[in-house]
Amino acid sequence: MDKVFCFKNCPSKFCISACPSGALMVEDNKIVVRSNRCYGCGLCRHMCMTWSVLWGQKK
Repeated sequence: MDKVFCFKNCPSKFCISACPSGALMVEDNKIVVRSNRCYGCGLCRHMCMTWSVLWGQKK
């Protein structure tokens, strides 16, 4: 299941390149997570420039 991961239009998108499982991708100018590929390492949170990656919260 894909779901919106980040609503901000960040110019760098470091979180996508940091993800070792390839779970993050851009769709309609939003970053979405393919939850079946994510294994919760947290690298995306550390690489986020806008502190927008919040786990366990609905937006």
